[in-house]
Amino acid sequence: MLRESSFAHDLVAEAVLRSVPEPVAREQHASVAAWLQQHDGEPARVAAHWDAAGETTQALPWLHRAAERALQALRPRETITFLTRAFDIEAALGEARDAGSPASQAFSTLTRIVHLRPLSDQESSLLPLLDRMDQMAATDPQRIVARLARADFFMHRSERLGDGLAAAQEALALAQSSGDVERLTEAQSTVAVLHMMNRQLAEAARSVEAFLPAARRSPSTADRCNMLGKAAYVYARSGRSVEAAELFDEAARQAAEIPRVAVVALANAAQVRLQLNEPQAALDRLDRSDELRGAHDALLGAGHSNAWMRMWAYQLLGRYGDALSLLDELLQDLEQRAPGKLAGVLTDRARLWLDLGQWTRALQDRERVAAATLNPVRSAGLWLLDLRLAALGLRSGTPAQPPATQHYHAVTGALLESGLPGNEAAARLAWALTESERCGYRGLQAAALARQAQLRLLAGDRATAAGLARRAVALADGHSTDDLTWPELVMHTVPALTASGAHAEAARLTAAGAQWLAQVASCLPAPLQPSLRDRHPVHRALLESARRLG
Repeated sequence: MLRESSFAHDLVAEAVLRSVPEPVAREQHASVAAWLQQHDGEPARVAAHWDAAGETTQALPWLHRAAERALQALRPRETITFLTRAFDIEAALGEARDAGSPASQAFSTLTRIVHLRPLSDQESSLLPLLDRMDQMAATDPQRIVARLARADFFMHRSERLGDGLAAAQEALALAQSSGDVERLTEAQSTVAVLHMMNRQLAEAARSVEAFLPAARRSPSTADRCNMLGKAAYVYARSGRSVEAAELFDEAARQAAEIPRVAVVALANAAQVRLQLNEPQAALDRLDRSDELRGAHDALLGAGHSNAWMRMWAYQLLGRYGDALSLLDELLQDLEQRAPGKLAGVLTDRARLWLDLGQWTRALQDRERVAAATLNPVRSAGLWLLDLRLAALGLRSGTPAQPPATQHYHAVTGALLESGLPGNEAAARLAWALTESERCGYRGLQAAALARQAQLRLLAGDRATAAGLARRAVALADGHSTDDLTWPELVMHTVPALTASGAHAEAARLTAAGAQWLAQVASCLPAPLQPSLRDRHPVHRALLESARRLG
């Protein structure tokens, strides 16, 4: 039955334990729990033995310690299991409503469970827990917390954003009437985010201005950074991208003592810098974010979004070799950890293959994306890829726009006018330019201006075309954009400059485009260099123009 100090088999252990009378088993569990407690035992084991001994009050602190340890190890499901048992014990211990009572502790534990559910892919089971929070809330602070939790739940459901805003406004009214300054700021920030998500941009900006001064005075660094991040998020989505970038940077500086917060703040700052078409500034922030992740084991699991943004920055800088290497690493990692995200990365690689003139590889990745996507008709990423394929003549026709395209993708896609009649292309480009200017997306502005320069040149308005071309080149500043690579942007703007008589300016720009291609080619594997130079029609035309002018 025994092998050294252990049972020979788990079934043997179970049979022996069942044969022990319950009073004896409880006493033994209590003895083991006390011994483990004195000898720095694993919190989960201490809690389990106190619980099995019927000493649930003794088990409570150990359940919370076990939950904290599981959370630090990035095991949210285990964390929720421990907290759920703690909540059951606390809820059963009494109905007293004073602070520090079992009922108050149970409410706090339930709040933690609600906040952790999305991390464990168990978000669908949140509504009953939110209802329970409403039932348990007995004080204004608890009612505010319950309302904000409900608002946060609906915030992630586009069809219930109105319900989320209503819940946040109820929390705001409660905080105002109770004079709870800390929760007032939290409620104001949540209202601001939901106004923005409901496209009520003026109200969102007013809400940010209402809570930002108080947020900066918060004694809690974590709360201060959270509020700064919410304000930056609202600004980034409502056309104040420069202010958003500055706020994310401020949050990162404030969070120097809290690595997990600083990692997120730096990543958010990087994303806004990319939208501002500042890829090197974005890389600087990603480097600092990844350094922090590498220095803290508990943060190592948060790198996929950083890798995706780094790949985006590499493409804007023309560092295609680095982007390809990173894509390969990311694909291998996702195959093991998150196969559901493979389609998005394959889409990015397919678009990169198109920039390099590797048509066959692009089409192969496109087919893999279509096979892995549950609903290809509604996939914004696949739609954008098909637009690029159609523009290059590799697929016929312009695909219909998916009904659920996100705003940012819609702006990008509207710039690709392949297959559209002239008037419709002009209307969509005008809308895209207005939207990209409002959102502060400099790369998209540059691409829209370059395409509008082409249209004005076709209409015979040379002076306007040249002005649009110069604005596009200044905004791009030698970088590719979300929609046009740098050589493509050069080839969209040079004809307008030439037609207006600015021959020297056009020649300098053409030479800059050719030098960019030479630099990119020197960093690529040798088999990819000929297709970059000779197969891509835009690159080939650019190099021929440079040779004629040189």
